[in-house]
Amino acid sequence: MMMQSPFTFLSLAFPTGLLALASPSVQNILLPVSFALSLGCITACATTTLSNNAAELIVKGNILWCLHMGNLVYIQRWTVSSDQSTTIYQRLYQVYKMYLNCRWIGTSQEAPYIRETDPKTSKQSRLGFVLSRLHHVIFLMLTEVIREIAVQNLVKIQPTDVLEIKESFFRRLFLDVNSHSSGIDSRELLIRMTVFLSGVRLSYVQLTILHDIFAAVFVGAGLDEPREWPPLFGDIREAYTIRRLWSRYCDRLFYRTMSCWAREILRRVKVWGGTGTTWNKLILIIAVFALSAGIHLVAAKVVGRDCGLQQEALWWLINTLAVLVEAAVETIVSNLVSPPTWWARNKQPPLWARLLGYLWVTAFSLWSIPKLVYPQLRCAF
Repeated sequence: MMMQSPFTFLSLAFPTGLLALASPSVQNILLPVSFALSLGCITACATTTLSNNAAELIVKGNILWCLHMGNLVYIQRWTVSSDQSTTIYQRLYQVYKMYLNCRWIGTSQEAPYIRETDPKTSKQSRLGFVLSRLHHVIFLMLTEVIREIAVQNLVKIQPTDVLEIKESFFRRLFLDVNSHSSGIDSRELLIRMTVFLSGVRLSYVQLTILHDIFAAVFVGAGLDEPREWPPLFGDIREAYTIRRLWSRYCDRLFYRTMSCWAREILRRVKVWGGTGTTWNKLILIIAVFALSAGIHLVAAKVVGRDCGLQQEALWWLINTLAVLVEAAVETIVSNLVSPPTWWARNKQPPLWARLLGYLWVTAFSLWSIPKLVYPQLRCAF
């Protein structure tokens, strides 16, 4: 029965993968073994006593780790130093630096924009860095407790608040205006705003707490430097388009992994020939979103969360379409008129343009996030 625990498989999969990277001569044997153990962890999550959220997180983590390792070995062809003077400990340290380095920090392929997030990180002392990250963890935990208490005691979401008809918003709002009815009341607006803000915040809080704890541990132990653990999420002020919301704000943890696999798959099916044309850029965006959606949907299916899967797939689709529409509008405007200097040179737009962008992103999220969350809340009641 012990082998049914996901953590038992994890305790075997990760060291096996570490040895596989450190020993190129037996890599073709050990790496598939580590993948098999990771698959065992995923299947064990289907019957675990852990909460669905925890089990889903473990499943996603295992899938993404396998993709990262596959990208590292089979696509990027990364190998540990073959210098005869290199000791086994030095080799293991080289492997450690890339083993979970999904953002490729400190390499020539470092994920973009992560250095723009917090330039102070690289200047902090080791102790100052650890204390700041632990302080941030405590702050996030306290604010999350306050948010949860407020939602449960002040808002008190009821089954009637998340009816299927209430997933629609702007269409009903326009119909109500035309018919002078009051179908959308203040209560519905409060619930929608609560779900919107909670949905935006949830992934940030969960992932940032984990990231900050690991950062404090590894930097505190002297294995890493503060500059090697930049913040996971970007500056929310940079999210004035849907594309920038995903590329500048949302975590860049698996950007390299997902984009490399997307390019590889597209090359194999001969529909992608490089980054030069608009078509290639758009097809790459579609492929990355499709891979991301697939991972989330598989994780939900594994842990038995069937409720709301169709709506979750639809949510990924409409985000993909939103990014494509933005790209199409940008291309059309650039071809029809002479764009302003800040547009042509990819500089930060003026305040009025950013305010319009924030309004667009907020309206889109306010409309789309309840379509993802309401079905899940209905199942919880």
